[in-house]
Amino acid sequence: MRKVFGKVLLFLVVLLTFFGVSSFADTQEATKVSLAVMENDDIRIIVDLETYVGSLFDILANTKVLRLTITNKTGLPLKIIWDESLFTDNYGKPVKLIREGQKFIDATRAQVPTVILPNSTLSIIAVPESHIYYSGGWQVLGISGIVSNRKLFVTYEVNDKKKYIETSIIIELPSKSSKNQKTRITFPFFNILYPFSDKEGNITSYKGFSALLFGYVEKNYYGSMKFNSWNNFWHWGTAFIVLPYIGIGTEYVNGDGTFAFSLFTLYIVPFFEFSVSF
Repeated sequence: MRKVFGKVLLFLVVLLTFFGVSSFADTQEATKVSLAVMENDDIRIIVDLETYVGSLFDILANTKVLRLTITNKTGLPLKIIWDESLFTDNYGKPVKLIREGQKFIDATRAQVPTVILPNSTLSIIAVPESHIYYSGGWQVLGISGIVSNRKLFVTYEVNDKKKYIETSIIIELPSKSSKNQKTRITFPFFNILYPFSDKEGNITSYKGFSALLFGYVEKNYYGSMKFNSWNNFWHWGTAFIVLPYIGIGTEYVNGDGTFAFSLFTLYIVPFFEFSVSF
């Protein structure tokens, strides 16, 4: 029994490692072409999306954040005023950008401006304030295609004068629609699940078979499944064909729906689960 468990655990680790590397590689490929370039006589900003690597979960979930490569074209120091710089978040609202280095617990407090030396370039990560939340630790909600048309507004100061530069950005990522999703396999329960959709094609449930419990599995979302978001659900099924169970849970689905992480109960006993779609 120990040997079997050891092999299963090793397989899971290898699979997750491969998936994480693949996701990171896909993101690197996607960001070779910049989202936008903002430029005037003072400043040049290259805007990219990249995977946030705050934790292994962020890499697996392919959590997207902004990467700003900023060049000071002047012969004077230039300050980026983050508290007056805005980006359209996943909810369609312009919100303050939180720069790399600012503690998430202090996201609502004033930020120290970033100083860029004359004729120098700085690359920095920035996250919309509304994408920072606490769930057993500070987490980042990735930028998704829920809102495709975004605005980036950056305020800066040079020679004691405040100025700004802005641009429109199109985010071409999967939206809240869960159409075209495929079969899902979960670990460690080894469930094989098939998506079921509403009239608009958005996934409302998964149904299938559990190899570990040797029974039926059904997961029903409260509404439709959304990407780059936590989705609450209730589920039921059987073990060894005839023994019923029921429970509730929540799961995070990454930006393209290929990976999900779930926390749930079987009756009142808590469990966790990873899943991949193909």
